[in-house]
Order: sequence, then structure tokens, then C-alpha cells
Amino acid sequence: MALSFNRETHFENVLKMLQFHARTNHDLLSVPVNRTAWVTSPAVVNAYYSRSKNMIVFPAGILQPPFYHPAFPRSLNYGGIGVVIGHEITHGFDDRGRQFDKNGNLQQWWTPSDVSQFYQRASCMLVMCCREEHRTSGLGKKTANKIIPPGGYNIQREMRYSSAPALATAGLATTRAETQRRDLRG
Repeated sequence: MALSFNRETHFENVLKMLQFHARTNHDLLSVPVNRTAWVTSPAVVNAYYSRSKNMIVFPAGILQPPFYHPAFPRSLNYGGIGVVIGHEITHGFDDRGRQFDKNGNLQQWWTPSDVSQFYQRASCMLVMCCREEHRTSGLGKKTANKIIPPGGYNIQREMRYSSAPALATAGLATTRAETQRRDLRG
């Protein structure tokens, strides 16, 4: 369908565009997902998780500081990009991501027990991150998908600086000095 616009009726032009996009998006509901279509420019500095494609979209624009730089030690580059990847993967299992199956189709694949357990376990994050009025109004639950992914990092960071014993990973340098020495050696 071709669109025609009138220079004198800006508001009507906007309505035509909104209707066009609504029809286009509605028509897409009845066809399989086009897994090769890009919805963002490669220069955009924002990775994201696409629920309808069940994939992380990682535009080239993200490959710049603070996430990546060729002059950074490998450990910082792996860490910077790893944080972004981990954050985006988490969205596949948040309150919205759980509603899409492995092929990106809108289909509940969690059992009712899984959903109940999710909300039970997520409630501590909501209590920690949301003000009381957000929790009682339901806003906290609506924003859980934005609270939980960064929350995992915050919990890890808090544990690292607490008095709890550190969990060691075999072969993983635990101090910045050790990591930098290893990176300098190549």
C-alpha cells in the first residue's frame, strides 16, 4: 500500500504513518519471524535481546569504550563485552522473555510452578530495588525485566566485597595485578 501525504495536514500525515505501522505490524503476527531482518543500525551503541528471534543483537557500535577498545587488556575487553552478553541473555528468562519459545513464537513454555517460583525468587529483587509505592501499585512487577538482569551483577559485586569467602575458579586470576601481568605476557 502506498502512502500519500499532504504538506498542509501534518497531524493527518502522522495518523497515516501510525495506521500504516499498525497494519504492517499486525500483518507480521500471522507469518513466521524473519530472522534476518535488522531493526537497528550497526552503528547503534546498544545491544539488546530480541524475544521474537530468541537472539542477542550485538551491533558493531557497542565495540567501543567502556565495553571494548583494541588497546584495553584482553581481560577488560572480555569482561566488558561479557557483562553486556550476560545482561542480554538474562532477558531471555525474564518476565517477558519467558513468554517466547526457542523459535521466538509467543508461547508460554514455563509451567505454572515455574512462573510462581520466578515471582517468588524475584520478589527479593523487587523489594531491594523498588520503592514501597511501586511495589504496592504493581509497577515493580511491571519493571522486573529491567531490574533483574543488572541485579545479578550488583549481588555478585556486593558478595565480592563482603566478608563472605570468595569462590575461586581454577585458572582464573583473582586480582587486577595478576590479570594485567598475564595480559602483558600475551
